Amino acid sequence: MTDFNIDQYEITVTLDDNTNKDDDKGTIKPKLYPDLSDLNEKEEDDKTIESTEYTVVLKTNSSSTSESETLTESTNETPNLRKWLLNNLSYHRKNNPAKIALIEEVSEVRCVTYEELVDGSKRTANYMSHHGVNMGDKIMMCMENTVEYVFYQLGAFLLGAIPVLINPSHIASGKLKDIGCSTVIVDFEHYGHVLRISQNTLRSIQRVFVLAEDIAAISLARHVWIIDGFGYLSFSPIHKMDDDSNNSTCFILPGSLETDQYISHSHQSGFQLCHDYFNKLFKMLSNAESIGSQNHLITDGLHCQDALSYLFIILTRGETCVLAESTLDVWRASLLDRIAGIIEQYKVSSEMMESILSQHKLIHDVAVMQSDQHVWCGVLLKNENETPTSDSLEKLLKKHHIPIAINKVIVLDFIPRTEKGKIIRNEMPFIMNFEKEFSEQEEISESYI
Repeated sequence: MTDFNIDQYEITVTLDDNTNKDDDKGTIKPKLYPDLSDLNEKEEDDKTIESTEYTVVLKTNSSSTSESETLTESTNETPNLRKWLLNNLSYHRKNNPAKIALIEEVSEVRCVTYEELVDGSKRTANYMSHHGVNMGDKIMMCMENTVEYVFYQLGAFLLGAIPVLINPSHIASGKLKDIGCSTVIVDFEHYGHVLRISQNTLRSIQRVFVLAEDIAAISLARHVWIIDGFGYLSFSPIHKMDDDSNNSTCFILPGSLETDQYISHSHQSGFQLCHDYFNKLFKMLSNAESIGSQNHLITDGLHCQDALSYLFIILTRGETCVLAESTLDVWRASLLDRIAGIIEQYKVSSEMMESILSQHKLIHDVAVMQSDQHVWCGVLLKNENETPTSDSLEKLLKKHHIPIAINKVIVLDFIPRTEKGKIIRNEMPFIMNFEKEFSEQEEISESYI
């Protein structure tokens, strides 16, 4: 800790600047139950939203009635975490499949898009169902932060099963109570502890899914059925969610390491934990400069209810979550350096993207804008007969370790700048939308000729 000064780091988070813009139809907001009936119809014209970088500064919330409370009161149905989460994920899977949902920064860097996230969850649901996991079953989950953790938890929600999220430090403490978990999902590091407690303490366990890279290194046991946790990869991503789940319990968390008590959340309390709490928290953040992405970092274990609810609210908003390794020693100097490094790595500004994209051989000048959770790129061409593709721009960004999808490339006549050369960003939405509509009308006219 010698000479370590935490003041040298500026911790920032990002979110949509939708204050006083409740009528903006282009802003994708978390909903109780999104209207998904018109997803196959023609999408409405894209509305422009601004993305803002926020420095964490808390302010007093003067509103006596929160937006989330009003939303809940105006809805006839009881809030349901399972439906709210899965319906929003389906929405983003349909409308923005190439958007990065998860970035795992643990052993190696892995990126998962919303398409891969939803399909992977459906594969795990089919895989668990194939091995006898049914609606209402309790599934104990014990592992470090990985994308598979999220896959299996969402897969359990799809089946209508109940995830029981165990602290990896808890499983060897001898303080776990048998609450009827028939299935365990565990990584290789904690597999040995699961075999021990399943024989001595948790006798209800029947099957264990083990996530091990080297399947030959798994020790087989006689008292439980051992299953390869990565076997879901060969299963179909087509799964029909059962809406008839009448389980009053949504998910279960353990208490402190000193007790064998559990904390049970209903669908309503789980929703309030995720939606209401973080909506109030986001309203307490003050406005700063605009940027071009929303990335969030989780360094706590996903078995913790605050980290878990934070993950869910990120995914329902269609944003990106960076999963880092979890540790009990959260204030270790080396870990703080690690966190600061990750924040700096994934703090992607519009200016940074524009600087990189301007290196493209076909681009003379470029401006980046975000519209309805999509990234638009306006370009001035060196040769009007040669237009860069979104794939070529994405590859250029990936070379600089920026995994952002370019959803639309629009050829512009000019890019408005100040006398000092800065892009006038409040004029870009009008210019981008005008050029987009003009090019679409030309395409329609050409199709009739």
